[in-house]
Amino acid sequence: MSAMKSPKFEAGTFVQGVILLGFTIFLLKFLVTGGVYALVAPYLVVLLWITAGVFGVLTFFTLSRIFRPVQEHDHHGHSHSVKPGLRWLVLTAPVVVGLVLPTHALGTAMLTTALKNTPRPPVEAVSQKATQPAAQESAPSDDLVDLSTVPHADGGEYEKPVHRPVGSDLPLDELMFNILVAPEYYYNQTYQYTGFVYHPPGWPQNRLVLLRYMISCCTADATPLGVTVEWKDADKYKNDQWLTVEGTLSLREIADADEIVPIAWYQMSKKKPAVIAKNVKPIDEPKIPYLGKPVSK
Repeated sequence: MSAMKSPKFEAGTFVQGVILLGFTIFLLKFLVTGGVYALVAPYLVVLLWITAGVFGVLTFFTLSRIFRPVQEHDHHGHSHSVKPGLRWLVLTAPVVVGLVLPTHALGTAMLTTALKNTPRPPVEAVSQKATQPAAQESAPSDDLVDLSTVPHADGGEYEKPVHRPVGSDLPLDELMFNILVAPEYYYNQTYQYTGFVYHPPGWPQNRLVLLRYMISCCTADATPLGVTVEWKDADKYKNDQWLTVEGTLSLREIADADEIVPIAWYQMSKKKPAVIAKNVKPIDEPKIPYLGKPVSK
């Protein structure tokens, strides 16, 4: 007949529970503070909330079992206890790093090792066909773009994008994906562009690249995307400063532009899109700093 003894403290189960609790706090920290948007695409946030809930349930279940009733039975010293080992410390590393180190969105430092994986429109789909100009705002004659000379996508296989109202916010990814389909929607038109500053080495003081990263899933697949900005005081803004730039899109010849990763997406001609700024406003980093790259089907 088995005799009941006092409950036994299970050190291994306790350590398991603490590790699970650490992961739960780790996830909740990023979700509650918004730091998660510096790491993953917004559509994944709901999945991380679910994951945090699952970890919370597992934590509660594990910690509720740290005291186990012990019976005397004929197992000759055999123990059912889970013993913690040094290898468990490996599981604590991401928790400690995530809780201690601050989280930042990707910045210009990433460009020192960035690969030239910026998506580019297919060259064979480009011609020099003329397009019908949209209503143009007044601009200096040397900044006006002759729409009959800019590259334009051939044929009717590309659907016209939505024409945003002049003066509204224009995401950089929309500019990149649509400028060949409807160049008349963008050139000679004034929009607002948002991104952070990048000064390529050797650039003149009145130019900068306004940059953002596109991601499909997380920062591991980030692609830098930018547009040249001309502004008299461009040099006073440091790398990684976020700006909203209001300006008119024109064309400029830029030396070695195809070697500058964020603006290498436009390789159709020697002249590259450039925003001639009318107003520049420093802003805080947006809650969602990345653009969403379409996921291939």
